[in-house]
Amino acid sequence: MVGSMGCASSMGLGLAIARPERRTVVIDGDGAMLMRMGAVATISSSVDLAAVSSVCGYCGVVRAANESELSRAFSTADVGPTFIHVRTKPRADHELPRPTMKPHEAVDRLRRWLDGGV
Repeated sequence: MVGSMGCASSMGLGLAIARPERRTVVIDGDGAMLMRMGAVATISSSVDLAAVSSVCGYCGVVRAANESELSRAFSTADVGPTFIHVRTKPRADHELPRPTMKPHEAVDRLRRWLDGGV
């Protein structure tokens, strides 16, 4: 399908769900898969993000199960990109406020912080 690069696996999943009596085979390219890696997570029953990070070339991959392990992970994450996997408790807070800062204000604030300001 022209114009749908990266969508083949999602379309294939939809077809497989809609027509379970038929066999669905999807052939996709490496670039397309990298464009839509979220689709891979949708199709799979579980995703090991630490393993994905490792095979994607992160220099370090650390799993932290508690606060002390997280602290240790930060202290050892000093060579190249390091992926730190921390599981958190699920939470559904539907009353989160909307951001009041405009995007350009956020950029300005980040620049000031990077320059050592407030």
